[in-house]
Amino acid sequence: MTRSTFIRRSGAVLTSAGITAALTLGMPLAANAAVHAQFAAAGQADADYTGPTIGGTCDLTSAPGTDNVQSSTSTFTHGTRHHAVNLDATFASSDNAADSVRVRGHVSSDLTVRRKHKDLTSFDFAAGGSVRITHAMSGSNCAGSGQVFGEMAMVFTEHHKGYLSLTRTTKKPGSLSAFVLFNLKNGKAVTLDIFEGSKSHQTSRTLLKPGKYGVQLSEIGISAGGGGILLKSPEALSAKVARTIHLHGEFQRKH
Repeated sequence: MTRSTFIRRSGAVLTSAGITAALTLGMPLAANAAVHAQFAAAGQADADYTGPTIGGTCDLTSAPGTDNVQSSTSTFTHGTRHHAVNLDATFASSDNAADSVRVRGHVSSDLTVRRKHKDLTSFDFAAGGSVRITHAMSGSNCAGSGQVFGEMAMVFTEHHKGYLSLTRTTKKPGSLSAFVLFNLKNGKAVTLDIFEGSKSHQTSRTLLKPGKYGVQLSEIGISAGGGGILLKSPEALSAKVARTIHLHGEFQRKH
């Protein structure tokens, strides 16, 4: 299910066909289930070469796959699920094997889904953790980056007209959050909220008509290096938050 580098830099993830593919693949739920969700925790690490050699690289030297990790995936229709994952990857410069960068991270994430009469009533999506980037030597030719995050996808129905309120709360630098909701009947995006930065608190409200909707892929987590907290020196960098990233969605019937 992992797709990140912050949803490919918040870009071409937005297709309704992608929702169906993500939620159908490996999802052992009844075809007539009105609410179904997928949920996992994941982490990604990378290192870009910044040295003088043309064609130079920063290659993964830890075990294969340590730069892209994911927990098991929960598929469920209501209730709460929890996932956590650890990230630990090391990269070395092609110029000098001693010039290495280590990217470590941890994330703990929860997703709660509530429904009534088969329709979605609300959800809570929370994540907290840390990312640490450490260079073995000063003046490194490798710029490390890492992300750890919770990710979820969901299909749900609403049989009544009403408003879906989405509240995003972040409190620390390096926070990332993305939420994209589609109308599955016409394939059009009805809600889009993408944020990468520090402190934020925002609520948006979208009118939903009776129908079937899909959250293609929602992510919340922590980013360091690259587009997150920038590495300003060759020394260790630590970006830590603890359950301060939160998305709350709630459907309120229009009378």
